[in-house]
Amino acid sequence: MKKKRKQHGLNTAPILFIQWLRPGDEMEAEDVWAKFHDEVEIRFANVTSREEAIASIKRWLHRNPNAQFLYFSTHGDADGLGTSTADGIDWPELWDLLAKALKRKTRPISLWLGACCSAYAAHAWSPVKGRAPVEYIVGFPIPVGPDELGKVLKRLMKMTRLDPVTYVDEEIPKLRRSIKSTSVLMHYKAKTKDGTTKYVNRDTFRKQVGLTLRRYLESKGRKRR
Repeated sequence: MKKKRKQHGLNTAPILFIQWLRPGDEMEAEDVWAKFHDEVEIRFANVTSREEAIASIKRWLHRNPNAQFLYFSTHGDADGLGTSTADGIDWPELWDLLAKALKRKTRPISLWLGACCSAYAAHAWSPVKGRAPVEYIVGFPIPVGPDELGKVLKRLMKMTRLDPVTYVDEEIPKLRRSIKSTSVLMHYKAKTKDGTTKYVNRDTFRKQVGLTLRRYLESKGRKRR
């Protein structure tokens, strides 16, 4: 992805980093933003509440035809994201927020979740009902530490160069090889053998869909032409 020249008055940032941490937490997203912001236009939001996180997403998506990657650096569990249950965003709420904000945008976004148990979003949002605002989800099935999150985020940034994303199926194996400790998972939206549309784990994609993720992406590319 080449850095686009920002046009006056237009919101064109392809990436939004939301850093939503507790006092004393390590700030891995801020370090990565400093490393990559000269290469690609990144909107960075250091928030302290659910209201600030929601407002940041809305501002980024508002009239932004180039919105592509949303990254959360925060805490998480099976119910959702945020620094606490009382001041968090649950998975259905995040889905509704993205769906409403993206209703005029033809291309769904990719969601990177730098949080413990964040891969649960795939289960919470499946089966997919109606138009999906998220094309694929990268997250963690278990609790993870800041060191692993920082390394994974740096590797994920390289995925921004894949536009359109045709061979995104290669990125998770590369990430796992380069970061031996990582437990990161990718779930891609697809119609399964049983006729329902779900966020399917890349590792079991062929079993559930009937073809590999690579073949599925290639078939989508041919249909777009």
